[in-house]
Amino acid sequence: MQQRQGVSAREIARRGKVIADALRKPQLAFTHRAVCGWLNGMRNPSLEHRRVLAVILCVSLDELNHGCDGPFEEQEAAATLKQVTVRVLGKERTFEYRMTVSSRVDLDRPAVYQHWADMFSPWPASLVRHLGRTKHDLFGWIPGLARSPYLHEAGVLVALNAQRPKLDPAGTLDAPTWFVYLPGGRLDIAKAVREDRWLVLSRTDIHGIKVERYPLSRIDLVGRVTGRALFEVSSRDQKLT
Repeated sequence: MQQRQGVSAREIARRGKVIADALRKPQLAFTHRAVCGWLNGMRNPSLEHRRVLAVILCVSLDELNHGCDGPFEEQEAAATLKQVTVRVLGKERTFEYRMTVSSRVDLDRPAVYQHWADMFSPWPASLVRHLGRTKHDLFGWIPGLARSPYLHEAGVLVALNAQRPKLDPAGTLDAPTWFVYLPGGRLDIAKAVREDRWLVLSRTDIHGIKVERYPLSRIDLVGRVTGRALFEVSSRDQKLT
């Protein structure tokens, strides 16, 4: 398989480090010596390393597993996984992938992640080609229901500007969307501005525009949505065990 692709063991190790660095997961990297041991049949790569190798060698995980002599050194987590469809909107076309998220991830609730890959299980190797160089302090998950009061659209992951967050004043025509922790610790998403010592949130639902006010002293600003959505995710309502 490696000979068919014409990739040396040293180059495989180099590409593996690039993928590990892009995902900020140093444990996914492997050495030239480790690759040589795998190729010589002295050892077998772990499940996570097999996923990296499959990406490097441009083969499916099943095909890679077929070429390995021994069993996995580590097994899949026992947690139930839910299958989803992920769409990356490119400039000229849309890229669609089938992936899995842990059952602990609630796609109907907003969430904040330190890395764009954290919501998936296992890590989404297919998205590295699109988002490998994407670096932000935080990423926010916007559920489909939060985007549209009429249709259950796919949710989206967005980048957040979390450095020295500052609210625009009341009266701003196109107020930015913010992730904020409200009193009681609930994470919320809405257009937000500042009015004296108050945070003013506004959103549109089936009844029209809804406005809420909270004392600034009782809320925590997480980050402001910046740029376009990185990708959208829709649930296929199918669980894998």
